[in-house]
Amino acid sequence: MRAGLLAVLIFILASGTAAAQSTNRSVDWQRFDADLAWQTDGSLIVTETQTIDFHGTYQQGFRVIPLDRTSGITDVSVAQVDSSGKAVPLSYTTSNDPNGLRITWNFAPITDGSSTFILRYTAHDATRVYQNGDQIDWNAIYADRPGSVAASTVTLHLPGDVTASSVMSAVYQTPLGRLPQQVGTGTLVDSRTLRFDVGSLPASTGAEVRAQVPAGLLPTVTAPAWQAAADQADWLQQTVAPIANFLVLLLSVAIVAGGGVGVVLLWYSRVREPKIGAVPAVLDQPPSDLAAPLAGTLVDGVADLRDAVAILFDLARRGVLSLKQDEGADVRVQLHRSTEDPSLERYERVLLVALFGRGVSEGEILLSQSRLRFASAVPILEQRLYEAVYAGGLFVANPQLERRRLTRLGWIGVGVGTVLAVLAPLLVGGIVPAAAVPGVLIVVLGVLVVWVARKAPRRTARGALEAARWRAFRAHLAQETHTLNDGHLAYAVALGADREYLRQLEVPASQSPMVYAGQPGPGPIIFLPGGWYGGGGQYRGGAGGGLSAPPTVGAPGGAGGPQGWSDALADLLNAAAGALSQGGGSGPWSGGGWGGGGGGGGGSGGFS
Repeated sequence: MRAGLLAVLIFILASGTAAAQSTNRSVDWQRFDADLAWQTDGSLIVTETQTIDFHGTYQQGFRVIPLDRTSGITDVSVAQVDSSGKAVPLSYTTSNDPNGLRITWNFAPITDGSSTFILRYTAHDATRVYQNGDQIDWNAIYADRPGSVAASTVTLHLPGDVTASSVMSAVYQTPLGRLPQQVGTGTLVDSRTLRFDVGSLPASTGAEVRAQVPAGLLPTVTAPAWQAAADQADWLQQTVAPIANFLVLLLSVAIVAGGGVGVVLLWYSRVREPKIGAVPAVLDQPPSDLAAPLAGTLVDGVADLRDAVAILFDLARRGVLSLKQDEGADVRVQLHRSTEDPSLERYERVLLVALFGRGVSEGEILLSQSRLRFASAVPILEQRLYEAVYAGGLFVANPQLERRRLTRLGWIGVGVGTVLAVLAPLLVGGIVPAAAVPGVLIVVLGVLVVWVARKAPRRTARGALEAARWRAFRAHLAQETHTLNDGHLAYAVALGADREYLRQLEVPASQSPMVYAGQPGPGPIIFLPGGWYGGGGQYRGGAGGGLSAPPTVGAPGGAGGPQGWSDALADLLNAAAGALSQGGGSGPWSGGGWGGGGGGGGGSGGFS
C-alpha cells in the first residue's frame, strides 16, 4: 500500500516538474555562423553551424528553407558535434512545406545544456546574372527564430579571384515583418573570401548578405528562370512600395488633419451655439409671443408630429376652431374661420386645408376620420415650420435643408471611402499593406459629418436666448402645480411637457377648458403624439386634485505599442528616402534592387 502511494506521489511530482519545464522552455544561440561557397555553376553550398543553449528538454530540430529563388535544394546533411569536437551525422527527413523544403532531425534528449549542429545543403541556380556583374543575395541567418544570437559571422567564398575595387558587398539586418536595414559591408579577407561580421541579433531578426562580382567570372552561368519575376518583385518592394507607402502615409495624415480641421470648423460654424447671458432656471410665463409650434421646433431643433399637433391646440386657443368630445373616444373639430384666411400662418393653413379642404369657411370633422389626412399633411407642416423658424431669425439656416445637405455630403464621403477601402487593397495591397487606411479614414470623417448634420444648424444669438427661456418655461410646466390655462396647453404639447402638465393640473369643478365646447360627462379627449387620451379621467377640484394619466387607446397614422509604431514609421521613411535617392533604379548594383529583402534562403527553424 505504501509502495503504491509512493509511486503515485513520485508520478505526480514528476508530472509537475515536467509541466513546469515545458512552460519554461526556451532556446538561445551562442553562435550562428554560415559558410557560403559560391560555385562556378551558379549554385551555393550552404553550411549553417548553430551552437544552441537549451533551457528545458529538447530532442528534435527543424529547418524550413524557401525554394522560390532557387531551382531546388539537394545534398542535405545534418550533424551534431560531440564532446570531442567531431561532427556525428544525424538521421533526418525532408518534406515539402508550403514555405519551402522542411528538414527535420532527431537527437539524444538534452536538458538544460548546449550542443552544436551543422546543417549543410546545396541551393541550385542561386546566382543572379546581369550584364555588369553577377550576384549572390542570401538570407544566411533566418529571422523566424525564437531566440537571440550572441555572435554570428557569415563567410562567402567567391567563385574566382577579385580585387577590393571590383567586388561589392552589403549585410542587412532583417527584422521579421519589417523592412531590412543595411548595417555594413563585407571585408575582403583574401582574393576569394568575403567575411561579414554580423555580431549579435535579437530574436526574430535575421541577417542577409549580398555580393556582386565582375561579369565574366562565371562565364557559363545564365540567368535562372526565377530571376525576371524576382527582379520585378524586388523593384516593386524596394522602389514602388516604399514610395507608395509614404504617399499613403501623407494622404492619411492629410485626411486626418484636413478632414479633422474641416469637421471642427463645421461644428463651430454650423452647430456650436452662441454664448448667451444668464437665464432663470424656471419661468412661469411664456417668455415671448412665439407661437407654440415654433417654440417646440426651436427648443429641440426638430419639427415633428408633436409640433404639428400643437398647431391644432394653438388654433383652438385663438378661436379659429374648437374641439369638443363627441360620443365615445373621439373629438369633433369645428372650423370658425376660412382655411384661406391671410392672417393665418402658412403652416396653419396647411393643416386646415388638410383637415377641411381648400376655401372652406366652416365645417365639422371627427379626428378619428381624419387621421390619414392629418398624417399626410405632417411632412408639409414640418417643412413650413422649418421655413418659419429660419425666416424668424432663430436659426442661421433652414434646419431641414442644412441637415439634408450635410447628411448628403457625409454619406457621399462614406460611399467614396468604402469603395476606396475595398478596391485599394485589391489593386495594390500586395505592395501597400495600409492601402485601405485612407478609405477607412474617409469613412470615419463621413460618419462624423453625418453626426454633425443631426446637430446642425446652430441657432442665432436671438434663437439661442429664446430656446433657453422656453426651456425654463417648460420646466415650469413640468414641475409646478398649475391652474388650467388653455394658452399653456399648446406650449406643453409642443415642448414635450404635456403629460407632466396634465398630471400637475388643478381644475376647479365648475371650470372647463375654453378650447373645448362645454359638455357633461368624461373629461376631454386630447389628441397627442402619444395617442388618443380620454375616457374615464375626471377633472377634480381641490388643492390635491389633478388629472390621472389617461390610458392610450389608439394612435394616429402609422441607431503593438508606441515603440513598434515608431520603428515602423522610421522604416517607412528610410525606405522611401532610399527609393527616392535611387531614382527608381538599383543604384550601384547591376540589378536586383538597391536594398535588402530580395535574397534567397532565410525561412524558419527551431527545436522541440
